[in-house]
Amino acid sequence: MFYSFLFSSNLDYKIKFFGIYVADCKVNISDTTVYNTDAIRLDYKVRTKPFIDNFFNIDNYYTIIIDKNRYNTLFYKKKTIQPHVVNYVETEIIDNKIKYKNSNIYLGKEDFNIFSILYLISNNKKEFMDSIGQIEREGKYYDFSFLNENNSYELILNDKNIEDKGLIEHTDIFLWGLFLPNTNNSILVNDKGYIQECRFKKGLLSVSAIINIK
Repeated sequence: MFYSFLFSSNLDYKIKFFGIYVADCKVNISDTTVYNTDAIRLDYKVRTKPFIDNFFNIDNYYTIIIDKNRYNTLFYKKKTIQPHVVNYVETEIIDNKIKYKNSNIYLGKEDFNIFSILYLISNNKKEFMDSIGQIEREGKYYDFSFLNENNSYELILNDKNIEDKGLIEHTDIFLWGLFLPNTNNSILVNDKGYIQECRFKKGLLSVSAIINIK
């Protein structure tokens, strides 16, 4: 696998739990090539603040590479370190097909994930999003639709098969919360095209990521 970086941008977000600033999320978006295909690389790093580490330490890393024109997943890697959950997920190429390592789960050319959706939202690709009927989360599939009004989006995610656990039964806390049944997932985009705020709320549970403009 060979990457060549042409363009790169960095974004910082403050993660709040019940309004309390508990973690930082650093996002890097860059042009790249992978398997001789023009692509976009998305890197996310989430780390709890020092005063939270004693209670609920989180140190998670995500790398996603998507096709620059089709936006489907070309590569996915995640390392999760949090209480009671430590896992490592990565895809590989076998016979020109993308699969999760140590599994029989393959990704197709029409497979998108939540990180693809966030990229499409920030780049105002609503017409393309209309063509996406489902998204993939580490081998598990969800029906996908969205509502949009001006710069605000609501994501609607419904489990296609509750019995199917996908690649791993216990994923990281953020993907877990995002895909909980009957969760309100809202996204606000600012005038510069950056995601200003992501928020998921289920009952009394409320988690948000708000851009930190320095």
